[in-house]
Amino acid sequence: MMLRQTAVRLAPSLIALGVALAGAACTGKIVAADAHQRRARHGGAADDDAGAIGSPPAGDAAGAGSDSTGPKSGSKGTKDGAAPSCDEASAGATPIQRLTRDEYAHSVRDLLGLSDVDVAGIAQDERAGPFAANDVAPVSDLIIEQYMTAAETCARAAAGELEKLVSCDRTALGDDACAERFIADFGLRVYRRPLIDDEIAAYRTLYSSYASGGYADALRVIVQTMLQSPFFLYRVELVPAQVETATTVDLDAYELAARLSYFLLRTTPDDALLEAAGAGKLAKESELRAQVRRLLADSRAAEMLSAFHEQWLELEDLPQTTKDAATYPAFDAALASAMRHETTRFVDYVVREGDAKLETLLSAPYSFPEGALFDLYGVDAPAKTDPKTPVALHEHERAGLLTQAGFLAVHGHTNQSAPVQRGKVVIRNVLCEELPDPPPNVNTTPPEPSADATTRQRFAAHEKEPVCAGCHVRIDGIGMGFESYDGIGAFRTHDGKQAVDDSGKLIDTRDLDGTFHGAVELAQKLAHSQEVSDCVATQWLRFALGRFESDSDVCSVDAIQGAFDQSGHDIRVLLEEIVVSDAFRKKAVVEDAP
Repeated sequence: MMLRQTAVRLAPSLIALGVALAGAACTGKIVAADAHQRRARHGGAADDDAGAIGSPPAGDAAGAGSDSTGPKSGSKGTKDGAAPSCDEASAGATPIQRLTRDEYAHSVRDLLGLSDVDVAGIAQDERAGPFAANDVAPVSDLIIEQYMTAAETCARAAAGELEKLVSCDRTALGDDACAERFIADFGLRVYRRPLIDDEIAAYRTLYSSYASGGYADALRVIVQTMLQSPFFLYRVELVPAQVETATTVDLDAYELAARLSYFLLRTTPDDALLEAAGAGKLAKESELRAQVRRLLADSRAAEMLSAFHEQWLELEDLPQTTKDAATYPAFDAALASAMRHETTRFVDYVVREGDAKLETLLSAPYSFPEGALFDLYGVDAPAKTDPKTPVALHEHERAGLLTQAGFLAVHGHTNQSAPVQRGKVVIRNVLCEELPDPPPNVNTTPPEPSADATTRQRFAAHEKEPVCAGCHVRIDGIGMGFESYDGIGAFRTHDGKQAVDDSGKLIDTRDLDGTFHGAVELAQKLAHSQEVSDCVATQWLRFALGRFESDSDVCSVDAIQGAFDQSGHDIRVLLEEIVVSDAFRKKAVVEDAP
């Protein structure tokens, strides 16, 4: 095998199992992987029966690095300006990725039938731009401890139901035969591919070691061991050893099933998808498109849509957002929760039940407020609220995602609005324009609010300081257009003692340069922009792949953006086109690190 193994530190009784899990998955070389050491916890206590995390194969993570913004979208050609040749399939290198916290929680939930999986004890995710993607930072002993604890906790929580996860008549077949079936069937779900003989033998040995404590307890040990395997915690993609480097090859059927499921449902593949992979059906584009439509109809797709939009617009901190009680007495945890639910329900309604158009997401004059959000919006709550029916909002005040209270509140200071934060998110995430962070010696503390000066007046110094002006003329030109909304997203006509000036200006864009008046007009302009459309298509591709696009993805990006345009900017079509693209279906073969 051409797999390098890093050292592991295992309880003596589990050395053989750890080695088997570390290196026995496939004979091949790494497609793209990280080279960080991963060691398993040393056991010894009576309860250290969880098994151990082995080492996934390690190699050179070509193209694995992430930065804060990533490359600009929309350029037709490679980074050096050359026109791409699309005669042959090409895909960028996708690094080996550890499951994000949401992916881990959803996978364990669906594997074990748990109602909820707490991931508060697992380290925060890394980022590829705004999106969660774990492929750079080394995994420490502490993180391994966290996964071990989580596996033990989840296996115990499901202990009484484990036998039901795989159907087997123990009376007729006996415990050993049923354990064998459990290892194969449950292992397929956990590893997202059939276990090979060495892995089955290792788990059979583990079962035998704990069978004296009872069948159920032995299954529990197997489950918590599988949940610590690198082939569960990582999405490992390998290619046959004989394949030359610097080429592009197809993902195998199970790897493609995993990509598809983690993209659209943020969880491990279901039985239908695994069966399709095993039958070779996913090689057909028509089957892939059918699977996209099937998975989008699954209620769990709402979690994916929520995850994308929360990460894209940087809304994830909303539940932890606090405000100055004297300035915003109406803001509390219940209101923050209503804001989050509004956005989640809105994007699910538009994409899965409505017209799925980008323009609707960015400019719809309706939403799904609840509780105190009706008061904040100045809208009367219906006598009987129907969660399936949108509520009309004041069309001169609200238009789509960027005027929803959740976006405005999370991108608002504790005691005032935040034009800089709001402008930065639009530039970086909605336009995909590069924007450097402020110099380290610059004071970024916002000026204190004053009844005698508007936010625009207090922030005017940005454009007077040479070190700030270059960026802030772009940032504030957009951010000041949101000044009709205070720090919790309530519409206002006055800022202190003076009337609000919510005029704005777009600068250095592809097709949007010019003035606008207020966020509703801005939303309408963004909704009909080619630059925004290309950016959103690119952001969805980054979300699907867990990485930035590279020169090798240019043809895929162009095809995806073109199909998105032709569909009238239908998000459902966009997701299908991403899945059938070379960037998604194929993998680049790169050199192992020396």
